[in-house]
Amino acid sequence: MTRRVLFVLQTALTFAFHHLLGNPQKAKQIITRNFTDLGGLYIKFLQLMALQSGARDLNTGKESIESLDVFDAAPFEYINLRAVLGRQYANFDQIADAPFAAGSFAQVYDAVYRNKPVIIKVLRPSVQQYLKLDLKLLSLTSWFAARFVGGNSMVNFHEAFKELRARTLEETDYVNEAANATELKKLYAPYSKIFIPETFLEVSSESVLVQEKIHGVALTSFMKLDQQQRNSCLQDQQTALDAALEELATATLHLTLNGAISHGDPHPGNIFIMTDNRIGLIDFGNSNQPVSHPEALLGLMQQNIKFYQGNFVAGEYVVRAMRLFSPTLFEAFSSLAATSGDSSFDQKVIAQLEQYNENIVASAEGTHSLMTQNKILRIFTDIANGDNQLALEMDHSIIGLLRSTHIYMKLIDALGFDKGVVERAYQRVVDANQQLLIVGSRPVSAEVIDYNIGVVCRWLDRLRYQNPSMYTKIIGVL
Repeated sequence: MTRRVLFVLQTALTFAFHHLLGNPQKAKQIITRNFTDLGGLYIKFLQLMALQSGARDLNTGKESIESLDVFDAAPFEYINLRAVLGRQYANFDQIADAPFAAGSFAQVYDAVYRNKPVIIKVLRPSVQQYLKLDLKLLSLTSWFAARFVGGNSMVNFHEAFKELRARTLEETDYVNEAANATELKKLYAPYSKIFIPETFLEVSSESVLVQEKIHGVALTSFMKLDQQQRNSCLQDQQTALDAALEELATATLHLTLNGAISHGDPHPGNIFIMTDNRIGLIDFGNSNQPVSHPEALLGLMQQNIKFYQGNFVAGEYVVRAMRLFSPTLFEAFSSLAATSGDSSFDQKVIAQLEQYNENIVASAEGTHSLMTQNKILRIFTDIANGDNQLALEMDHSIIGLLRSTHIYMKLIDALGFDKGVVERAYQRVVDANQQLLIVGSRPVSAEVIDYNIGVVCRWLDRLRYQNPSMYTKIIGVL
């Protein structure tokens, strides 16, 4: 344990040292290499740093979609299942002696329970031993990361790390995962192409999760096949994989928009190709929470549809993305328009933002390349808001959604499916949720007016330093 502490502290200090010497690339290489070797929670921390900095070169070694299988290369640990299960051990008809899979946090065993094939997912002893220590060490490391990575980022690194800590504790609490899995089975039930296994709560605990075994082909195994073998596999399973993945996106987004949790980790290791046009999902510890402003997400989806249909307007897209990433700012605009005597105040500000960003995107060298690759969100994050030129403060509740969307998009691309899969899913969700675009007026008090004035003033203060040109244009409107 002492060796682990010294290794992490040395890495953090070396990272800071190279930044102070003016060599951030060397700093990134060191922390990436060392934390990748530690795996698990440290990989998630690196991903958070990448989000903070907007860096594309902070490669964790886990970026390729083929290596996103959580049960791929982790070594097995000895676990005394009889001791872990206690009295529940006798309730199983059969339990395998050795695990068939292992990930950063868990090992998985085949078993039979009540004459049904099941899996027993057991929290690794090393996780139980090191998790709290690792969180403390990373809390210290986060201080250096916040200091040296992406000083102008729209992500508040301290708040984002708190979110990561909370999600990690949830992910390693199998009582929480069992509850999520049970709820998600009900929520995804109307979608015939999505299968959620049954969870046996009576034999699950904080460190043990027992679920129905999914009979199918793991997507990680499928992706290692050549095209002829893939076609043969899908024919054997009688499954149209593109249609099933389209329904997964449709269902997940619909739930997210309508106040429900949704599956939050759609990487290949968590998806199985089943028979009869179905895919099965596993791993429910990191379920996404519903978005706080569904109208903002729906509006951005509409802009994505326009892009896929060849009707992309960069200024409109950027402002829609701003609404999703920083909804309180636009709520403040609308509220002040309703109380200032100038009902068109918010529309004037939005028009200036659209015009300014239309010019920025049109003149940027990387725009054409990103559009050709269908990487539309990066037009916002890398070009319009590179180094947080729009001076936004991000709504951290969408971080989980952004992560799962990123994984899903990489999956669709790696499988060779065209943009129609995503476009059709977006269109189905937009058509079914038009009512969410109508946002009713909210009661306005003196306290609310003061708060909204404060939100706008703080934004203008940041904008003055980060983007004087836009600041001048917005002040002209005000």
